[in-house]
Amino acid sequence: MTSPAPRAVSSTSLVRARLAGVTGLAAACAALTSLYAVAVCTVRGQAWDHRIWWHLHELSPVGARRVAEALGVITPPSCVAALGVVVLLAVAQRRAVPAIVGVACAAGTFVSAEVLKYTLVRPDLGISHYGNSFPSGHTGAVAALAVAAVVALGGGLRAVWATLATLATLLTGLGVVLAGWHRPSDPVASALVAVAWAVVGLLVVHEHRARTPFPGS
Repeated sequence: MTSPAPRAVSSTSLVRARLAGVTGLAAACAALTSLYAVAVCTVRGQAWDHRIWWHLHELSPVGARRVAEALGVITPPSCVAALGVVVLLAVAQRRAVPAIVGVACAAGTFVSAEVLKYTLVRPDLGISHYGNSFPSGHTGAVAALAVAAVVALGGGLRAVWATLATLATLLTGLGVVLAGWHRPSDPVASALVAVAWAVVGLLVVHEHRARTPFPGS
């Protein structure tokens, strides 16, 4: 008589996860859209973005060349290698499906950032003659590793790797501004893209787990 109880709990948990996922995804997309609308498409937004960039880039005690050299470690091979480590750790945890989802979401994060950067229009409002740089590709690449860690790994490994990747994302975001490559809104946009994909990945993994009785799948 009591056997249906676990299904009811699982169903309730799944509904809550779906609601949280949809809410989180909507919030990330709304924040990204608002950031673009304000920081890129308004005079005041462009002015503030340019002013903050100038102060960070021109007045920073750290030379732009040094920062650019440090950012040189972010290359396709290094990112693929780091992603490979995450996948191997996930497989060792018997999380094959989360590993696949994590890789897909990491790729989605990077590709989305690049597509947006070359698709979105930056209106000429007389603030700066530089073209669109929203969002940051370098920051998106590093943020993609954080997405992979959050989605693919479990337990303590997830906390450690996600924290390290998030810190690396923050440093990269600051670095591309100090180097003069990007305005401050650009790395923030990349982070929001990453959040959206992380939410999607976690929701997919939760859906799969709710339908699969095998642990670690």
